[in-house]
Amino acid sequence: MGIHSRIEALSTYFAEVKTTNRATTQANKNLDLTKSAHFVLGYEFCPREDWRWQVETYYQRHFDVAIGTAYAKTIFLQTESMLNLMDGYLTDSLVSTGTGRNYGIDFTLEKFLTNGFYFILTSSLYQAKYTARDGIERNSRFNGNFVQNILLGKEWKMGKMKTNTLAVNIRSLWAGGNRYVPIDLAQSQKRNTTVRVYERSYEEKLPNYFRFDTRVSFTKNRRKTTSTLSLDVQNVFNRLNLYQPFYDTATKSLQFDTQLGLVPILNWRIEF
Repeated sequence: MGIHSRIEALSTYFAEVKTTNRATTQANKNLDLTKSAHFVLGYEFCPREDWRWQVETYYQRHFDVAIGTAYAKTIFLQTESMLNLMDGYLTDSLVSTGTGRNYGIDFTLEKFLTNGFYFILTSSLYQAKYTARDGIERNSRFNGNFVQNILLGKEWKMGKMKTNTLAVNIRSLWAGGNRYVPIDLAQSQKRNTTVRVYERSYEEKLPNYFRFDTRVSFTKNRRKTTSTLSLDVQNVFNRLNLYQPFYDTATKSLQFDTQLGLVPILNWRIEF
């Protein structure tokens, strides 16, 4: 159990908010830190020295979250919360009265590195909610509901003195997609710009996220230096996971931004 605090992006605190006399003021500079109370209950079992099984349940209560003021006039400020912010900057006045909650269960199966082999499997089921100015509890942007990770690797000692190492590692990530604010296609076509339906914030969900990475490396140890040649291939299957929707003014239709596809990284490192 514990309580933690978080500082938001500096642009939030130093946002220039317009006043009625056309001047600006830094209305958010006295916002409280976003706080979260954590409660965790877990059980761990080790059937063998190199194997571990762990189950954890948790509950997080967020409070003092920045949301729109009681005088918020736009539907955006009435339905949004700083818990959903990913990027960008604000020009609106906020107050630290919002709340949110996360709860779920995590499963972990781990084999520690023995005989050059290790393995970690994690699986999480969860809910992530928030409450904004209008008092309605909604799914947060990040409420994907599940995450599954698999990480495993194998090492081989090589050379006459067995001082060099060839290693192969793979990682697989499968997770529920982030949620997003729906777009009103008819209104977007009429106004020729993206029009979002904030009354239905985060009701819709992106397709599940999948990514498979691999890494092959060779480490050579000498008396005074260690050199490592490695090839990392991120997103091996070149899956273009969806990022967020937008209205395309050229095609007058809804489109989606995508995340990076296959990314190979060749690296040579020398340590003295």
